[in-house]
Amino acid sequence: MLDLWLVLVLSAAGYLALALFLATRSNRTLDSDEQHTLSTGDGWTLTLERYRPASDAPRHPTPVVLAHGLCMNGVSWALSRRASIPKALADQGHDVWIAAYRGERSATSPHGSSVRARFQYGLDDHAFQDVPAIIEAVREHTGSERVNWVGHSMGGILIYLYASRFGCDHLGRVVTLSSPVVYGDLGGALRPLLPIATRLLGWQCRAPLRRHFIYLLPLALFLPWISSAFAMHLPNTTVRERLTLFRGAVEDVSWQLLNWFFLHPTNGITTLFESGQPGLDRMTAPLLVVGSTGDRLAPVPSVRPGFDLAGATEKRWLLYGDEAQMGPSFGHSDLASSAPAVQWLLPEIVAWLEDRQNHSQTEHPQASAVEGH
Repeated sequence: MLDLWLVLVLSAAGYLALALFLATRSNRTLDSDEQHTLSTGDGWTLTLERYRPASDAPRHPTPVVLAHGLCMNGVSWALSRRASIPKALADQGHDVWIAAYRGERSATSPHGSSVRARFQYGLDDHAFQDVPAIIEAVREHTGSERVNWVGHSMGGILIYLYASRFGCDHLGRVVTLSSPVVYGDLGGALRPLLPIATRLLGWQCRAPLRRHFIYLLPLALFLPWISSAFAMHLPNTTVRERLTLFRGAVEDVSWQLLNWFFLHPTNGITTLFESGQPGLDRMTAPLLVVGSTGDRLAPVPSVRPGFDLAGATEKRWLLYGDEAQMGPSFGHSDLASSAPAVQWLLPEIVAWLEDRQNHSQTEHPQASAVEGH
């Protein structure tokens, strides 16, 4: 019996040591050119990471904001150098700004540094406080009247909500990547676990994801299905990139925000905009909506209505996935940062932002799209 306990203790110690070692090996930071700060209307201090356009590339006049998804930070756009969307955009002459939201480690609350002070916020605070401040700061720094916006997951939802309240006067061209506007089916295989987690931990205002994800690092290395459960298409990413996602890109968030996404009471499919308030018809900026049949967290039926309901007269629906026979399959996270995303998706984003006719369908004939005007 003593031998068994000794084996268990040594195994646990070894696992913890491996987790801590992997955490130090995968804690990537952004290699941006500049870091700026901004203040929101309610007093939060947020950061912006800037990638200046390459000096040897034709410069494009409208800056691009990259807005990451739920529980993530800007590292989720650049899990490695080969998979870096911001670096690839800057290399093609775009002035790239990576947004950060309240609650992230880089943000400062006006109410102090306690957990309660930092994690009392919801989706409306991100959309109606953080996003306007981000847009205004980028406009002020660059002198541009408008900004282009590329939002992954929640980053796309936020610009939908922003447009529904403030309109699109300061928006140039918009891209949303796996951004659901109906939330009845969100969460995939993880959804049944969330009510249990809320009952156990919901009394806290913070969901301590960053600390808990450290313990998943060895499992993500030796049991790839762990990464797959978090909506990564494994062939698109390396082991190091998956470890970086778990460690370097994950942020703690408020339970209030998590509950809004995964535990909000619904009757069938309920859209974000059925409250009688102005809705997606106010999204009039030119809009590219991207989905993937391989995305298990934001399935196509939850993403497609963003295209259907948007009021833009110039809009495009682009779908990837093996089942649709349209280019490579993407999971949720690797749509924002992976070598296939740089190879396949980035040319479509660049073509859209630069308002090229016919985009790049001739370059990638398998990645077909439906045009809507």
